[in-house]
Amino acid sequence: MFHGWKGPFDPNYPLCGASTKVWRGSSGKKKRGDCSWTPTHSGLDGKWPSIAVEVAWTEPPGKLYKDMKFWLTQSSGNVNIVLAVRIYKRGRISIEHWKMGARTPITVQKIEITRNPAPNCEKIQGSMQLSFEDIHMRPKGPTDTDFVISHGDMQNLASQVWEAQDRNL
Repeated sequence: MFHGWKGPFDPNYPLCGASTKVWRGSSGKKKRGDCSWTPTHSGLDGKWPSIAVEVAWTEPPGKLYKDMKFWLTQSSGNVNIVLAVRIYKRGRISIEHWKMGARTPITVQKIEITRNPAPNCEKIQGSMQLSFEDIHMRPKGPTDTDFVISHGDMQNLASQVWEAQDRNL
């Protein structure tokens, strides 16, 4: 379902999908994300992704929070962005952008997508902006831009989710 989010989003913003890898945290705990990306031209060692995505469809909210927290607290500062996607059974998707605060993870932005009974008429609260510095772990240059998950990207994700839910009813 999230296959479209696994590869590069844009040829001008190259990200390498790394979702099949298992990472070992500083405590020894192991974790595989639902999706994750490492920038291809950042000069980073690639031991950890800079973006991880965790998705909860049937899992309790506490597990999603625990999974998100792993990435931000166990990666020695290498994972800077976690997108926590919660899919509800009644036509709603919540996407939260998390990053590490001074001591604990904090929510940077939250987007809600609500299913409308009319086809292709999802209600989406805007787009999500991901900081260039958080993705590439270096200052933004004069031609560098933040990455934006657009309204269209959100609509595409929602359509895939609704399709999967309709098949499973």
